[in-house]
Amino acid sequence: MTNKTILFCCLVAISYLTACKVPQEITKPIAEPTEEVAEVVKDTATIDSTLFIVDPTELGYAYGTIVSEQFTNIDLGFSQEEKNIDQVVLGFRQALKGDKKIYAASMAVLQKRISSQEKSPTTAAANQLAYHFGVNGMGLGELSQYADLPEGVLDFEAIKVGFLDNEIGRSKYSRESRDSLIQVFVSSYQAEYMTKKQAEQEAQAVDNIAAGKAFLAANAKKEGVVTLASGLQYKIIKKGTGKQPTINDKVKTHYHGTTIDGKVFDSSVDRGEPASFGVSQVIRGWQEGIPLMKEGAKYILYIPQELGYGMQSPSAAIPAGSTLIFEVELITVNPVD
Repeated sequence: MTNKTILFCCLVAISYLTACKVPQEITKPIAEPTEEVAEVVKDTATIDSTLFIVDPTELGYAYGTIVSEQFTNIDLGFSQEEKNIDQVVLGFRQALKGDKKIYAASMAVLQKRISSQEKSPTTAAANQLAYHFGVNGMGLGELSQYADLPEGVLDFEAIKVGFLDNEIGRSKYSRESRDSLIQVFVSSYQAEYMTKKQAEQEAQAVDNIAAGKAFLAANAKKEGVVTLASGLQYKIIKKGTGKQPTINDKVKTHYHGTTIDGKVFDSSVDRGEPASFGVSQVIRGWQEGIPLMKEGAKYILYIPQELGYGMQSPSAAIPAGSTLIFEVELITVNPVD
């Protein structure tokens, strides 16, 4: 919804690429983490570190400390069993392969876990969650899909060392120096990442825009659907009787968001918790649609891509050029936090 931080549950909390200025979702993984850690951790002792912009061992150590920090993030609420660093390392190894399908499947698992806040019921399930966390790779899973990362760029054993050191408060890096090191590494691939990512999004967007236009044209003929000059369409499910917000107000809403093919990309209803935000902070379709409503109202908003995210893809669930559908209930205008 919001153009900068995106209120949707798109795993922003666990994506380190965002912090490094590189943009950035099913319960059964496509690839099971069955290999033994000892067999897959690459021996980097003989690798010439001068071949890399950032020393692989230092880089691995830095990422290990980030994993430790993210696992202790109160918003994620991971159990001790779910913090299996050996499985995380296996996931990191998969992350560097740049497999989009496996990455998307893992992100879906993580999104479901974070949204539900339900801890893994078994040790096997906890191990799988740790593996999927590693596939995210603190953003490396996304980066490697578009940037050509050289073999040996990351020392997997060092990830574990950095994790364990940080767990006992003995990291050799300050957060500032660690973040600076990561910044140097990610920035070196940023141009390649952005070029390839943009080309892919533009190719996808052509079909998505055409499909969205066809959908809206047909939808406009349906009973109860109103089309505004901007292209925004809405349908009133329930009229409200309370206050009517302006662009300058803050609102509390329940919403359920899908693409035109019915796929859910975010839902406060499914999470069981309403969302509060400033009307001016969200996508243009919401900025225009929400002020039409009164407290207690429920509308369906049909948002053309140019009033949504346009050529951007804020998550794998919302491809570039997507027309979006939201069922929105306006609960309160200017709620007391």
